[in-house]
Amino acid sequence: MPPLRPALVDEFGPLAATRGQTLSFRAEDPRAWPLPPEVAETVLANLLLNAIQHGGPGEIAIDLQQARLRLRNSTAASSGDGAGLGLRLVERILGRIGLVLRFSREAGVVTVAVE
Repeated sequence: MPPLRPALVDEFGPLAATRGQTLSFRAEDPRAWPLPPEVAETVLANLLLNAIQHGGPGEIAIDLQQARLRLRNSTAASSGDGAGLGLRLVERILGRIGLVLRFSREAGVVTVAVE
């Protein structure tokens, strides 16, 4: 599986920068994520785009450890709930392969976890 980080950071980094956001990616071994490469890229790209579109300025932190993905970012004052169609599509894709998408918002920070 080609590394997801360089391609997605290169692709989405400039868009994030226009919104005052930076992307950080930490992974023990991206190959440990139990998804086919195409699905992993689709899920992560969708989650990143959602975070950029609905998040506020600051860091969008992506943490991939073992079989768990966690993405955290600050909320924007005008972002609504930030849980639109993109997250529903990811939730549906993951459900078909036995994984769960968890979304939480606390103290101005949104956390999306794939478990």
